[in-house]
Amino acid sequence: MNLSENLKKIRKENNLSQEQLAEKLGVSRQSVSKWESGQAYPEMDKMLQLCEMFNLNMDDLLNQDIKDVNSKKKSKININKYIDSFLDFITKTTKMFGAMSFKEKLKCIFEQILIVSILIVLGAIVGLILHSIIDGLISFLPSNIYYYIDRIWEAILKLGLIVIGAVVILHIFKIRYLNYYEIVHEDEEVKNDDVETKENIEEKKENLKIIEPKEKIIIRDPKHSEYGFIKGLLRIFILIIKIFALFAGIMFICSLVGFAAALVLSFMIVKTGTLFIGLLIALIAAIAINMVFLVVIYKFITGRENDGKVGAIIFLISLLLAGIGIGLMVHGASNIEYKDVKTDETKEYFIEKTYEYEFENGLAICCSNNTEYHEEDIDNIVIKLTHYKDYDYEFVKEGTILALRNNYNGTELNDIRRVLKDLNKRNVVNYTSKKFDIYASKENIEKLKTNYRTIFDNY
Repeated sequence: MNLSENLKKIRKENNLSQEQLAEKLGVSRQSVSKWESGQAYPEMDKMLQLCEMFNLNMDDLLNQDIKDVNSKKKSKININKYIDSFLDFITKTTKMFGAMSFKEKLKCIFEQILIVSILIVLGAIVGLILHSIIDGLISFLPSNIYYYIDRIWEAILKLGLIVIGAVVILHIFKIRYLNYYEIVHEDEEVKNDDVETKENIEEKKENLKIIEPKEKIIIRDPKHSEYGFIKGLLRIFILIIKIFALFAGIMFICSLVGFAAALVLSFMIVKTGTLFIGLLIALIAAIAINMVFLVVIYKFITGRENDGKVGAIIFLISLLLAGIGIGLMVHGASNIEYKDVKTDETKEYFIEKTYEYEFENGLAICCSNNTEYHEEDIDNIVIKLTHYKDYDYEFVKEGTILALRNNYNGTELNDIRRVLKDLNKRNVVNYTSKKFDIYASKENIEKLKTNYRTIFDNY
C-alpha cells in the first residue's frame, strides 16, 4: 500500500473532498490531486500535518494499509471528528451567508421557517396517531404499569420526532444550499496602479483568470459531501427506530401467543361448520403475518439482510387466506340464531318467576328498561321475571325499594364452556337478557312510576 492510495482512502473515510483537504493543509486542490494520483509527493511538513490531522504515524501513512490500521480503532468514537465536522458546517454556513445578497438571505431564512412549520405540523399529526396506537396496544396493562410505559413511550416518541426533524432540516439545508453554493475566490489581485477603466478591468479579469464570487452547481459524490455530525444524528435516529421496533416486536410476540391459543381453542367449536373452518384459516393467516413481521423486526434490529421477496409473498398469501377465512366466518355466522327473552319462544334458555308484594306508599321497583306494565284489578303488586335459566335472580326489599340480585356463583371457566356449548348448537345467547312484567291497578302503576322517577332521577 503506497502513500497515494492511503491518502485517497483516509480522505474519503473522513468525508473530505480534495478542495476541503487542500484548504486544511493550505495547498491547492491540484496538489492534492497529484498526491493521490502518484504524480507528486507532499513535503515533509505536510506529511507531518497529515499524520497529526488523522491521528496516524509516518509509517502508517507511507507503508501500512490504512484499512487495517483504522479497523483497530473502529470501535472507538472519534468525538473530535464530529466536533470538527460540526464546526466545518457552521463555518461554511457563515461564509455562505456572508456572500449572499440581502434578498438571498431572506429567501433562505423564509425557506427554513416554512420547512420547520411543515415539520411541526406533520410531527404533531404523526405523534397523535402513534400515541393513540400505543395507548391502544398497552391499554390492557394495570394502571400503574400503564402510566410508566406510557410516559416512556411518550418521551421516546418526542425525542424521535425531534431527531427526525433536525436531520430533515439540516439535510434539506445542506443539499439545497451548501452542496450547490460555493464561493470561488480571486486567484490574483488586480494591481492598484492600473488605470481603473471598464475596459482594463474586463481585460485583466480575462487575462488573470479572475473569477468573482458567484453561485454555481457543484456535482459531488454525496458520500464525500456528508457531514459527520449529521451521520451521528442519523445513527441516533436509527437507534430510536430500533427501540420502537423492539417494543413492536414484543407486541407481536404477545399477539402471536394469543393467536396460537385461539387456534387451539377454535377446535372446541368444530361443530359450527363453516364458522370453525373460517376461524381456523383466519387464525393461521394471522400467525403467518405475525411471523413475517417478527422476522423483519429481528433482522432490522440485528442488521441482517432481509429477503423481502419471500416475506412479501408469504404476507400476500396470508392476507388472501385471512380474507377467505373472514368470508367463511361471515357465512357461518349467518346460520347462527340469536336468543334472548324476546326471541326464545321455546323457553329452552329462559325461565319465568313470579313475585307478589303488598303495595305501600313510596314503593319503587328497580328494573331494566325491558319492562311492561299491565293493568289488573288487584290490590297487590305482581312481578313476573323472565331470565336465563342458570342464573339465580331474586328481588330484595331494602326500605321501599325492590332491587334485583343475582346469586349465581359460577366461574369464568363455566361461562366459557356454556358459550362454546351454545355455539356448537349454532346459537348465540344473551345471558343477561331479562324481562319484567308488572301487574297492578292503574292507580298503583302510576304511583310506582312516579316513585321510580323521584328516587332514581336524582342520581
